[in-house]
Formats: sequence, structure tokens, C-alpha cells
Amino acid sequence: MKSIFTTLLLCLQLAVFAQLENELILYMPLDGDVLDYSGYGNHGTAVFLAPDTNRFGTENSSYRFDGTNSYIEIPASPTMNSIQSLDEITITAWININQWHASGNVFSIFERYNPNTDSGWLFEANWAGGGIIFLADESSTTNWSGCNYSWNFHEWHHLGLTFSQAEQEARFYVDGVNICTNTYNSPINVADTTSSFIIGRSLAGPDEYSDGWIDDYRIYRRALVDEEINESFLLGSYEHGQKVEPTFYPNPANTLLNIAGLSQNEFSHYHIFDVTGKVQLTGKVTGTNTQVDVSSLSKGIYFISLEGKNKVVEKIVIAN
Repeated sequence: MKSIFTTLLLCLQLAVFAQLENELILYMPLDGDVLDYSGYGNHGTAVFLAPDTNRFGTENSSYRFDGTNSYIEIPASPTMNSIQSLDEITITAWININQWHASGNVFSIFERYNPNTDSGWLFEANWAGGGIIFLADESSTTNWSGCNYSWNFHEWHHLGLTFSQAEQEARFYVDGVNICTNTYNSPINVADTTSSFIIGRSLAGPDEYSDGWIDDYRIYRRALVDEEINESFLLGSYEHGQKVEPTFYPNPANTLLNIAGLSQNEFSHYHIFDVTGKVQLTGKVTGTNTQVDVSSLSKGIYFISLEGKNKVVEKIVIAN
């Protein structure tokens, strides 16, 4: 991902994201393999899977789950088992649902299945359950938390879950937005430390297999906050090396500041603020080129922030 961050603000954003990388238990980019790049060696095995294009159209950069018998199996390990003792977790992934599995309208993201109780870990997009569900109880198939959400087929979305026993809540996210928060005051009740973890298959209840695509899969050792989930979504919205940076000219500016090189619908609005952080001007970004009247600003140094699906901050000089 190529960005020119010219202010401390965006440098701090990247520092926060780098810190998040240090808290990963599992990180599978799914770029032609099912290896774990978190450093813990939680490598998977691809079962009847085929690499496919990702959300940017890049080949061999996601995996296609066929809805019949394909999944990723991750063996038990001390780090994977640790999520059962930490009592908090974050799971995020980019998903694209082709269609629901015929028997249960399910697109499974994460499971650890206990055949003796027909339950265990479960995180899935689910039409029958109302949208998204989460369960971490191997003694029950009903002690789950969920959220209403209407999924559209053949669309890429960033899906996220956080659970914190200390906060007694499960939070659900789509495309960086917290769509609901539910009370979930039960501790993680999964004693199984030998069964594998599975991506793309759910055996709890009827056997169901995900039909669609999964990319950029992450599990963190703690419950991320809203801003961190949103940052993960934003930083995953552009492929490495593919983002086109906006340009600001003339800089210094006198009366009009031009913003060019914008992707359609990438940014929705701008703010111009002074060195103390006080907002001086705000307005909408229109199309791929926008003009901003800065004639009312006094001579000095300012920062302009473009915000929307992504965020860019640039230093500008007013020469009035």
C-alpha cells in the first residue's frame, strides 16, 4: 500500500496499525498459499480449495470455497489454544458470498467443532440466524450472540467480530462499521485443546460449507476497539502499490486550491485545519477533481484532510 503521509497524524495511524500486527495470533493473506504470516507458524492445510482473484481482481490472491467440501484446516497449537484462556478475541476477514449453503444458509468463517456436543467455536455470516452469529460454548448450540444484517451475493465485504469477557459483549462489524453490539456475558467455554480450527466449514448442526471467497484472514489476541477495526478496513481497501494519491496544487495557494487525481467515490468531504487542530474550512468532495476556495484563510501553514473510504492528510501553505 503506497501512501504519502506528511503529518504526524497519519504516521501515528500507521504506528497503531503496526502495533496491531504484533498482536496477531493468525494472519493468512491467502495469496496463493494458506501459510500463517503472524510468526507463530499456525499454517493451514487447503482441502479442495482453489486460489482465485481477490477484491482487486488480482489472480492467486484469495481462495474460492466451493460450498461442497472445501475448507482450511489449522492444527491445534499453544497460540491458537490461547484464545480460549484470554477471554477476548478479534477475527476479521474479507468475504464474498456466492450463495448460501443449501442446507443451512451459512457462510462459515471460523469453527472448532466438538463432535461429542455438536458445538464449539462458531463465527459465521448466516441468513437463517439473522445476519452474523458468534458462539464460543462447546456445551450448547443456543448460547450464541448475533446481529441482523442483509447480505448481498457477489460483493466483497470486510467482516469483523470482537469479544471481551471483561466488557461482557460481542461486537460485529461490516466494512469497518459497528453494526451492532450485544451482551454476551458467558466466558469462552471451550475446553477442547486438540481439535483443529476450520475456516469455511461448519459441522455444528447440519454439515455446511462456505460457498464463495475468503481473503486476508486475521485473528488477534485481544478485542480491538472501533477505531482499530475501521483502520484495518481502510488499510485493506487498497491493494499494495495500486492506490493513486491525490495531488494538491498550487501549493502555496492564494485563492483556489485544486485537489486532483481522486478515485470516484473514494472521498466524501474535506476539512482544513490550522496548526492548533482547529477546523477552518469544511466541504464536500465532488467527482475526481475538486476546487476549494481558500481566500478567507490568513497566510500560514494548514493541513487538509480528505475523508471517506480512505483518509489522506496533506500540509498546505496559504500565501495570502
